[in-house]
Amino acid sequence: MGTKPQEQTPLERLELLAAGRREAAYLAETLRQSQDAAVNIWAEANKETIDLKAAVQASVADLEEQVRADALASYDADPTNKHPYPGADIAVSTDYEYASARAFEWCKAHDMFMTYDDKRFRELCKTTELEFVVRTETPKVRLATDLSKFYPEAK
Repeated sequence: MGTKPQEQTPLERLELLAAGRREAAYLAETLRQSQDAAVNIWAEANKETIDLKAAVQASVADLEEQVRADALASYDADPTNKHPYPGADIAVSTDYEYASARAFEWCKAHDMFMTYDDKRFRELCKTTELEFVVRTETPKVRLATDLSKFYPEAK
């Protein structure tokens, strides 16, 4: 790379480019291997902590599942209580099932909408009981992300 760029021919510059790219690829691979080796050394040095973290995460997932089941059981026993435990709340989503064609016919018969609009019909279902609409409520447990506000002494 001793000659100035303006003194080089296009072919010489292409050769230099190819050599530069090879060197950059070689150095990138060398760094990747070095990084992999460092990660392996770190992982080996921290194996106990990594294994313990995995076990704790599995335990936490099991506990979350049990707490959600407890909260749903409490809600099932008393659907008016949407806060069965501190840090656990029940959110109830409502869905409406119906045949669109039947809904459209009902709308036309009752001069509700000029055209069928599913979103507007679902809004109507919230306030109007219709024999062909099945209303389904599904409770879902929401757990606070930071439970230390509710259980500051938990270890």
